[in-house]
Amino acid sequence: MSKSSIVEIINDYKTRLVDIYTAREAANITFIVTKKLSNYSRTEYAIHKKIIVDEEKQAEYHRFLNRLLKHEPVQYVLGETEFLGLTLKVNKHVLIPRPETEELVLWIVDDINAAATSPKKILDIGTGSGCIAIGLKHNLANVEVDAMDKFSKALEIAEKNAKSNKQKINFFASDLLSDDPLPVSYKYDLIVCNPPYIPSYERDLLELNVIKYEPHAALFTNSDDPLIYYKAVINLCNKYLKYGRPLYFEVNENMAGEVADLMNKYNFEEIEITKDLSGKERMVRGEKQKKAYERLN
Repeated sequence: MSKSSIVEIINDYKTRLVDIYTAREAANITFIVTKKLSNYSRTEYAIHKKIIVDEEKQAEYHRFLNRLLKHEPVQYVLGETEFLGLTLKVNKHVLIPRPETEELVLWIVDDINAAATSPKKILDIGTGSGCIAIGLKHNLANVEVDAMDKFSKALEIAEKNAKSNKQKINFFASDLLSDDPLPVSYKYDLIVCNPPYIPSYERDLLELNVIKYEPHAALFTNSDDPLIYYKAVINLCNKYLKYGRPLYFEVNENMAGEVADLMNKYNFEEIEITKDLSGKERMVRGEKQKKAYERLN
């Protein structure tokens, strides 16, 4: 293997990745890999770009590039991603946290900081990598956070992420669609859920790296009813969310209105729809009121 400098490796990455990504995406992926393998910031890279990379590190660059050229997400290639400044482990068993999920966490944190009273107990439903639960606990030191997921492999990753980021969270395995999914006897002050919300008929609209590598059970509703998980969470709130307390959802950009209508129908008030930084309606919140409602089917 001929020896190459960092700048030569980077140029090779950009040239080859641009065949499957936009030039901007290719440059961003290249920087993420370079930062991981060299520990150089953008400024440090400019200083050290002509340094020759040793053969072992060069081989690692090439292994990563071969995986990237098969459309594998860079986060899975590196085994980690950044979320609100925290480093989280990710693999094929968990979704890669999205920027809009960061926005959801920050919305919740801002609401709590502006409220007269702070919640004591929070529940994150469908925790996956644990990003929401860990992000909330990191920013709200005095709250207790529970997090549930159906899949044990996802919970293994979430628990590792909580430990590596020094956050104490109570994780447990449970199926949201079961008759009584929570193994607790208390109620929560706040519940948040980022459920599978992509209908199967939108599958062909997704990028190949998503379809090929990310867990379908965390992406698709796999039901004729695209609101099935939202209904299940509202059913759960009937028993486990305190009156007057908020429920937050991340939603499909085309379904925010439907989710808000569903919450309104089943006696949630103060309902808000919030747009992400791209201007898409991706988050909904509402407060549970005292009037009882019938179970959704």
